[in-house]
Amino acid sequence: MAKSELTAAFDKINAVVTDVPKEVLTEVGQRVITIVTLRTRKGLDADGDVFRPYVPKYAKWRAKRKLRTSPPDLTVTGHMLGSMTPAITGQSEVTVEFNGAKEIAKALGNMSKRDFFDVRQDAELEAIMEDLADGLIAEIVK
Repeated sequence: MAKSELTAAFDKINAVVTDVPKEVLTEVGQRVITIVTLRTRKGLDADGDVFRPYVPKYAKWRAKRKLRTSPPDLTVTGHMLGSMTPAITGQSEVTVEFNGAKEIAKALGNMSKRDFFDVRQDAELEAIMEDLADGLIAEIVK
């Protein structure tokens, strides 16, 4: 399914479904977190492209600590990616947030250099759409 078709499908679902259960929204948020985390740890940005390399000074710092230097994975301790959590922000809306000021600052710093905190590839959007559909169907047949 093309990105414009997926966007249209999400818009149509949003127009029809006015009260998505919190459990379903939380599952969808968790799927987003999994997608972002796994992709980032592979060194890929939101478009699936390899991250821009670390600057030499930082790459050297990472190498001394036996941390991966290429491609960048935005992970030293894992706290930033591990701090993502789904937040129900509306009757049928979920967002993903970072817990804690330190992790938010790290995420903002990383996002200014590498576009990791988004979901926009067709396969990723389709996986989220499937989770949403599965969750809604499960709620209907309860």
